[in-house]
Amino acid sequence: MFLKIIAFIVIHSALLMSAWANPFSTVSLHGKVVTPDGAPVPDVQVVLLKFTPNAQGEMQTKGPVGRVAAPQGEYLFENLPVEEHARYRLGTRVNGELMSSDIFILDGTQSTVEMNLPVAAAPRTEMMPGAPSGTHGQLANNNANAEPVTIRGKILRKDGSPVPDVNVVLLKFMIDSTGELQTNGPLARVLAHNGEYLFEKIPQDVKAAYQLGTSIDGELVSTDYFFMTGATTMEIDLPIPSVTENADVLEIRQESVFLESGTGELIVTEVMNVSNGTGDRVDTKRHPILIKMPGGYTQFIMHQGANENEWSVVEGYLQLNPVFKPGTSQIVFQYRLPALWGSISFEKIFPDKVQSREIFIQGTGIRLNPGDELKFQGKQDFGDRVFLQWTLTGDHHQTTLEVTGLPVEQFPFILVGIVVFLGSMGGVVYFMRFRLNA
Repeated sequence: MFLKIIAFIVIHSALLMSAWANPFSTVSLHGKVVTPDGAPVPDVQVVLLKFTPNAQGEMQTKGPVGRVAAPQGEYLFENLPVEEHARYRLGTRVNGELMSSDIFILDGTQSTVEMNLPVAAAPRTEMMPGAPSGTHGQLANNNANAEPVTIRGKILRKDGSPVPDVNVVLLKFMIDSTGELQTNGPLARVLAHNGEYLFEKIPQDVKAAYQLGTSIDGELVSTDYFFMTGATTMEIDLPIPSVTENADVLEIRQESVFLESGTGELIVTEVMNVSNGTGDRVDTKRHPILIKMPGGYTQFIMHQGANENEWSVVEGYLQLNPVFKPGTSQIVFQYRLPALWGSISFEKIFPDKVQSREIFIQGTGIRLNPGDELKFQGKQDFGDRVFLQWTLTGDHHQTTLEVTGLPVEQFPFILVGIVVFLGSMGGVVYFMRFRLNA
């Protein structure tokens, strides 16, 4: 059950961070299918394809996420969710030929995105394979007889220095007539001994998209998509984010504290969203993020965001020292505070850099006695669980959290009963032995 709650917490925090960065969580996509002179192309179907990366960094799709008719050449997709790592492409079929837009993103900065889908008099051929006849068929024959391609380049850090002894893979992507992405994994793999790679005798295919990728310190790094143009040699460098120890560039956009009841204890889950707005990876080993832990905590668990060797608790402080990649990273950890008599009071101190500070408490069974620095925001649903939300106002970074109504273990009461009983029996024995003999 607790794992489910943590999953809901992580999803909720991710949504809040998305709303922080981009004002719109859903967008509309509107435009026209037009000829080179701008005239609309009527009576066509428009499909929207979504691509997302898998664990190997390969872009995958499960086919069209939307399909609409454009009777007058005008299309509209509504309520499209904004997803950070998703890429999109529009496609249609005109006179039996498949045509598509360039790959684009929906970043949530606009409520409606305007994008036309141009269709050339001679159909486009960059990504769509398998045309049955006509111009595509002629191009396919020419493509089969084209000379192979040599792709070379360098693996470079931000300062221009090469990264030696890394593996580089060449990925090839194609879309079939149903809109499904077809890839068989890496097309080729080479070792860049001195930071320079070389792929030789790669077959020309101007209807496919390609991507270079590598792994640096466990992080996947890749180029943008590129296309073959008929040239026999292509020079493409693969830039690698550099590593900096300047932890001041990190921003803790949000920290949320979730309070849940346990028998004889309070279960505390903390979620932090750390933003790295630079293009570098930030190594915090020498300058860790410090979080003051409450006294008496037990059963500490790091759920997400830091490996076993990237955190420690020293002198009452949780020290977080992972390498933060560009973008937003999420750290989730949990601990428990004993509350034998059904209530507990403890100090929560937020780091100074935290911009948004929130407290969530289980909506039924337990109660929070808030101080003046906490402002009630209402209820939040996490699946079948309801939490009450407070925010820490102003410049306050510290608050006393007093929680009551926690379930109580029977053992303390049994122990107290035994002590009272033995005390009573002792009193009786004392009275019988000394008072009556007086």
